[in-house]
Amino acid sequence: MEAAVRMGHCCLTSLSDDVLLLIFQYIDHIDLANIRLISSRFQSISEDRQLVRHISFASCYRVTDQILCRYLKPVFHQVETLDLNHCYWLTYSAYDAIGRCVNLQTLNVLQCRITPKHLCLILARLTKLRSLAVTIVDMQTFQAELHSSGGAQKVMQNLRCLTLHFRGTLQYTGHHIKMQFEGGSRFLDYFYSLEELHVLGFPNSNKGIPPYVLYSLITNPEAMKRIRCLSISDAVDSFARMFFFSTLLEVCKQSTLYLTTLLQPMGTPEHLKNKPHYVETLKNIEQMELLDISRTVQPIPNEIFSLDRAVNLQYLNVADNTMVSSQSLHILADNCPRLVSINLRNCHSILLKSTEGSSEEKIVDSSGLQTLLLNCSELRHINLSGVHLHADDFAHSSFSSLCHLLAINSNWKSVALSPCCLCPMKVDEITTTMQTTGNKRVMVRYSDETGVKRQRIGIQPPDLHMSVEEELTSELGKLVRVSPNMESFELIGAGFRSACNKKYGLQPETFNSKVCAYATAVGEQELLCIRQWKKLVYLQLTAVPGIFKGDFLAGIVRNCVQLKQLFLSHLGMGVLCCYRQGLRSALPLAHCLKDLRLEQPGLQLNESLWTSLGQVSTLERLCVVARDGIFEKESVIVDYVKSVPSLIALQLLTNNTLTSCRNLQTKLAQTFSQERRPFSQCIFPLKHPTLLEFASSVPDVHLDELTILNSTICLRPPGWGRMPKTNIG
Repeated sequence: MEAAVRMGHCCLTSLSDDVLLLIFQYIDHIDLANIRLISSRFQSISEDRQLVRHISFASCYRVTDQILCRYLKPVFHQVETLDLNHCYWLTYSAYDAIGRCVNLQTLNVLQCRITPKHLCLILARLTKLRSLAVTIVDMQTFQAELHSSGGAQKVMQNLRCLTLHFRGTLQYTGHHIKMQFEGGSRFLDYFYSLEELHVLGFPNSNKGIPPYVLYSLITNPEAMKRIRCLSISDAVDSFARMFFFSTLLEVCKQSTLYLTTLLQPMGTPEHLKNKPHYVETLKNIEQMELLDISRTVQPIPNEIFSLDRAVNLQYLNVADNTMVSSQSLHILADNCPRLVSINLRNCHSILLKSTEGSSEEKIVDSSGLQTLLLNCSELRHINLSGVHLHADDFAHSSFSSLCHLLAINSNWKSVALSPCCLCPMKVDEITTTMQTTGNKRVMVRYSDETGVKRQRIGIQPPDLHMSVEEELTSELGKLVRVSPNMESFELIGAGFRSACNKKYGLQPETFNSKVCAYATAVGEQELLCIRQWKKLVYLQLTAVPGIFKGDFLAGIVRNCVQLKQLFLSHLGMGVLCCYRQGLRSALPLAHCLKDLRLEQPGLQLNESLWTSLGQVSTLERLCVVARDGIFEKESVIVDYVKSVPSLIALQLLTNNTLTSCRNLQTKLAQTFSQERRPFSQCIFPLKHPTLLEFASSVPDVHLDELTILNSTICLRPPGWGRMPKTNIG
């Protein structure tokens, strides 16, 4: 080993500075901080302006106050971008170093613990700042501090991009609270150069009442007249939504407003129809590039959004709109040729010629989706989850199934589907095939009188020993064969809603699952071909009823060597985890996995599971939602956390008692609070009524990305990531 290290060191030292600089560009900043310590030569190269101009430690759980200060000290004047988003464990000593980066143009400190007074002191020194992302706990206090700091006000006047994350204190009570409304005119009037405004809400604020609600009133007509991009995250946060939509209406009063980005997921647009300034602004839709009008039930085009004129549109989110028909897709295909990403999640009418008329008169028409895929040659991302698209629907088409149709495009990077879309047969053919092959699956049929009826057929599932050619003959295989560059894939059962979902937050009583008969015919054989996607980074399999042993998981994890996020929820028909053996076999093969989320009602957190999890040495975040499951030995879990030094977020929502959960939390806090500053735990009974209130103490980044299950493909424009970006592709 020592000889190998010496040989590697000699090989590196023999390279020229230019070659080393090129190599260092592909290394994370946290690793560059350690490389500096090897030699004076490496230190000199790692401090080159090309490497330190744009520094990112966002969600880097290895960074500490000392590492950050030591890294910034020799390059204070060279840093132009500093991203510390979600570094919620850093202290004031680390943030003091920010103010010394006097040439800083972009500063991202979302979810960082900076007081309003301290933030204003830092901003007053950053005279060249043009982009700011910050978390606001109390807007009233922040406004007061800003009003008393002339230097911070001047910086605000020059900002071009502002991201506000509202994280106020919520009151969880069943009693009625008199809510106070506060005006925000003073705050918004400071901005003269703002072009982008992004608002982020708390992802789990349902039933939590803020002490006051902020509405916007712009008294200075010069303020915010240059706005081109407005967005709000899809969160049930009354504080954030009130601020955003009041700001939107105020901004629309500017006669020179030409929006290129409008991301405003909303339940209903009726309250905006009677706002003449808003309607007038959207007449300039030819300039629009990124548009999110999800959760609105309106035809396309309509009187507000004339998408037949949106010729420059690259991203469109119309999720949860049952008025989107095949004709709507024809209009998009003919007028939006530059589309790169489209979200059609829960758009159940996209294969209907028209949504008008009775159910008997509705005609199946797949030509709209076909034309969209043919005309939009730049399309790389599509979300069709929650939509039933069966073989019967393509009876009058030249394509036999949805995957056959999607195979028109060979450059997919992210796709979300429903399991029933992968079944090439009709219901009668499914029943006949199962009886003939003896396949033990659960058939589920819908009846207007009796609801759901289950019938078990056959004996054992088939073996999974298949060649690559045999794998690619399945329906999903048709898509895998032509799309080798897939990076994100979701298979989410239509009609499924997790116990921790986007709409209601962490409320297990909102769980819902409706199994489609076609989905029961999709088993492990059909999913094994996923392992051919060598570039896969993110995989979610949710509500797939045809799973039994889970042997296919090992093949996927072994072959998809870049897999970093794996979400498995409600696989198989029963409440028990029937695929536990396959899961235990797959986990030791995951050499790059960072996020793992498991949701199964009867999942038992026994010692064998923790042993398997302990072999995933790269894991950073683990979430287990087991409504009926329990953990038994607290010491086993403590030993597991010790065995995985990279683990910083542990979430166990189980059927344990509140006392046992608190005891485990206490032991973990006593053991790891000092050595792992970022360590966050959410260990609580899933059915306990105070779960919402307890979860409010969990960092938003873990709640939003891990705890709350959601379809993330096409939720935001490509490249948006955790920080808003106006570029796409």
